[in-house]
Amino acid sequence: MRKSIFRAMLLAWTIALGQLTFMPLVFAGAKTLVYCSEGSPKTFNPQLATDGTSANASAHTVFNRLVEFKEGSSEIIPALAESWVIAKDSLKYTFKLRKGVKFHSNSFFKPTRDMNADDVVYSFQVQMDPKNPLTLKNGNYEYFTSMEMDKIIKSITKVDDYTVEFVLSRKEAPFLANLAMDFTSVLSKEYAESLLKAGQVLETISTNPIGTGPFVFKSYQKDTIIRFTAHENYFRGKPKIDSLVFAVTPDASVRYQKLKAGECHFVSEPAPADIENIAKNPKLKLMKEPGLNVGYLAFNTEKKPYDSLKVRQAIMHALNRQSYIDAVYLGHATIAKNPMPPLIWSYNDKVKDYEYNVEKAKQLLKEAGYEKGFDAEMWALPISRPYNPSGKKLAELMQSDLAKIGIKLKISTFDWPIHLEKSRNGEHQMIQAGWTGDNGDPDNFLNILLSCASVPSGTNVARWCYKPYNDLVTQAKQMTNQQKRTELYKKAQVIFKEQIPWVTLAHAQVFRAMSSQVSGYTIHPFGGDLLKKWILNKIIVLALTLFGASLISFFLVRLVPGDPVLNLLGERGGSVEQIETMKARLGLDKPLPVQYLSFLKNSLMGASLVGYSMPIFWWGLLLILFFSVHLGILPVSGRIDIVYDIPTKTGLLLIDTWLSAEGAVAFFSALKQLLLPAIVLGTIPLAMISRMTRSSLLEVLSEDYVRTARAQGIPERLVIWRVAFRNALIPIVTLIGLLVGSIMTGAVLTETLFSWPGVGLWLVKSVEARDYPVIQGGILYASFGVALINLTVDALYTKLNPKLRMTQ
Repeated sequence: MRKSIFRAMLLAWTIALGQLTFMPLVFAGAKTLVYCSEGSPKTFNPQLATDGTSANASAHTVFNRLVEFKEGSSEIIPALAESWVIAKDSLKYTFKLRKGVKFHSNSFFKPTRDMNADDVVYSFQVQMDPKNPLTLKNGNYEYFTSMEMDKIIKSITKVDDYTVEFVLSRKEAPFLANLAMDFTSVLSKEYAESLLKAGQVLETISTNPIGTGPFVFKSYQKDTIIRFTAHENYFRGKPKIDSLVFAVTPDASVRYQKLKAGECHFVSEPAPADIENIAKNPKLKLMKEPGLNVGYLAFNTEKKPYDSLKVRQAIMHALNRQSYIDAVYLGHATIAKNPMPPLIWSYNDKVKDYEYNVEKAKQLLKEAGYEKGFDAEMWALPISRPYNPSGKKLAELMQSDLAKIGIKLKISTFDWPIHLEKSRNGEHQMIQAGWTGDNGDPDNFLNILLSCASVPSGTNVARWCYKPYNDLVTQAKQMTNQQKRTELYKKAQVIFKEQIPWVTLAHAQVFRAMSSQVSGYTIHPFGGDLLKKWILNKIIVLALTLFGASLISFFLVRLVPGDPVLNLLGERGGSVEQIETMKARLGLDKPLPVQYLSFLKNSLMGASLVGYSMPIFWWGLLLILFFSVHLGILPVSGRIDIVYDIPTKTGLLLIDTWLSAEGAVAFFSALKQLLLPAIVLGTIPLAMISRMTRSSLLEVLSEDYVRTARAQGIPERLVIWRVAFRNALIPIVTLIGLLVGSIMTGAVLTETLFSWPGVGLWLVKSVEARDYPVIQGGILYASFGVALINLTVDALYTKLNPKLRMTQ
C-alpha cells in the first residue's frame, strides 16, 4: 500500500535529481558574455544620457564618436575621424572622416550608405537647434546645454562627404576632449529620416538605437535584460565575443552571488562588504583603481531653508563623514573636501574643510532661525554607483546625525530613471548625487555640475547660480594657458567651500569583479566599461548533485565494518531469530537497490515534514544558499539562462524553448531554472496533500467495503486505486481548493525571491509603482481564480460521490 502511495512522489523526485546529475551546467560559452549591470538604462540615446548606467548600454556598445579616449587613459585618439587640424586661433576644427564605416541595421531599417559628414552634422545640429525637424521634441540634451556647446559652436559645416568643419564663437580649452564624451556620439541621419517617412515616432532612435559601434542592439526587456550581438563589419574589427547580455541586477549582493554561480561573467559596482571575499576566490578576479569621482549631498538652494547659508553650514557640521567612509565604503574611499577629486589637475589642497561639530551645527541653526530644527526630505540614491555604494544605508546614517540637531529627515527613493527626471526638474529638497569625470578636465566637474548654465539643463542639482563663482569657471575654460586656468579653478574651489551648495562626501576607489575567464578588460578612468576587447574563455562545469551525494553516502556507509543490528541488540546480541526479525523491521534483509529506494522514500517523508513546517521565504533562501551559492549547480534567479533569446510562440516557455532553434539545450536550461521555484512553491502544498492523502487512505482502507473487496480476491493495487482512492479523494480535493489561495500568496514570495516573471512578481512591482489599475485587476484575477477552483471542487464532489448534490 505504502509503495503505491509514494510511487508518484519517488518518480517526480527521481526525474528531478536525475536532471541535476547528468545535465552539465554550461556557463555562457566563449561566444557570449554576461554583464551584470547595476541598473536599468534611462535611454539608449547617449545624447540624452548623463548617467554611467545608460552610457554603458549605449555609448560604449552601440555608438562611436569623432575622437575617443584610449582605453585606460585620457589620451585622445582617432575614431570616426581619421585626423583633425586646429586653426592657430583655436576657433576652427577640421575633421577628416574615416571611410567605409558601416551602420547597424534592424528589422525595419537597412542603411543604404556608409557613415559620412551628413550624420556628423545631423548629430550636433539636433542638439543645437530645437526647431530642427529631426530634433526630439521631448528630448533634454542635458550635457550639450550644461556645457554651453550650443553657445560655443557657432557653426558646423559639411565641407564634403568626408570632411566636417566646426567654427567656435570663442576659445574653448577642453573642446577636443569634450568631443570624446558620450553625448557627442554619431547617430544615423538616414535612420531618423526613415522613421519620419514611415510614420513612426522619432523617439524610436532612443529605444531601438542604430550606431556604428562594436555591438548591435537586439532587444530590451525592461528592468531585466538587454541583448546585443557583435557588429560583423565594425571598422576596428569584429569583437572577440559574438553576444553581449546585460542582466539588470540592482542588488549588489545578488550580483555577487550570480558571479559566483557563473550566471554573470562581470559585475559592476560590487558591494564593499563583498570585496574581500571576491579577492580570495580563485575563480574570480578583482580590479581596482583610484576613482575620478565625487559623491555628495546637494541642497536645492532655490528652496527654503536651503537658501540659507547658515542652514547649509549647520548640516555640513552635523554630518559625521568619517563614519560614512567606515560604515558605507568600508574604508575604500577618502573624505572629499572639494567638488572634484585630487587626481584632477588644479585641485586646491589648501582649501580648509568643515569639521564634524554638533554643537556648532546647533548654534548655526539657531542663528538661522531654526533653533528647534525642521522637517526635511532627502532622496537616497536608488542604485550602486562608484561614488556611493549604498544610498539607503548612507541616508539612514545621515538621518541619525541630523536628528541630533533637531532635523527630522524623511528618506525617499525612486527608480533610477525617475530619480534623474525629478531631480532635473528641481523637485527635491536634498538629494544624494555624484559624478565620475568624463574627460579629465576640471571643467567637467566645476562647470558642468555648478555653473549657472547647468541649472536649467539639470546637471546642477543644487540649482546654485553664484556669479562670483560662475565668472571664474567661465573665464577659465576660455583660456588655453593651463597655469592661468589652474589659478582660476583654485579660486573657484575656495568660493565653493565658502558657499557649500553641497556637502562633499567621498572620493571612492573603483572596483570591478569578473570571472577569471574574462580577459582584455581595463578599468576606464572615466567610469564606463568598454566592452569591445573582452575575451571569454569557454567554461564547462559538471554539476555536483544531491543524487550523486546520496548514492556515495549510501553505499560507502555499507562498506564500513560492523553490523548495525548487532549494535542495536547490544553486547549480548540475540538469537538468530531475533537478528532476522530486526533486519526485516529495518529493511536490511532486502537487496541494496531496494534499500536505497526505501532510503529515498523515507527522505521524502522527512522532506514533506520539513516543507510543511518551514516558511516559504526561508526555505527558498536555504535552497539558493545551498544549490546556487555553495554548490553552484542551479541559478540564483531568472526564468532561463540569459544567453538564450527565445521567441514567443505559445507563451509557455518550456514549449517555446523546444520549438526554438536552440532546441533541447534551451529546454533543459529553462527546466533547470524552474526547479528551485517549483520546489519552493510546491513544498508546503505537497507536504499537506501527502499527509492528507496518507491519513485519508488509511481511514478508507479500514472501511468494511474495502475489506469485502479484499475478501473477493481483488489485488491490493486495484483495491487501493479503484476502490479506496476515489472515496479518499473528497477531503484531498477540498484541501486542494483551500490551498489555491496560499499558492497565490506563495507565488508573491517565491517569484520575488527568484526574480521570476509571473503574476506574483507582477503584483509586487505594481504595488511598488502604486499602479492602482494593475493592482485592482490583479486582485480581481486572483479572486476569480480562487472562485473558479472552488467551483470546480464543488463539481468534483458529485463526480467522486454521486450521493452528493450541488444544492447540498
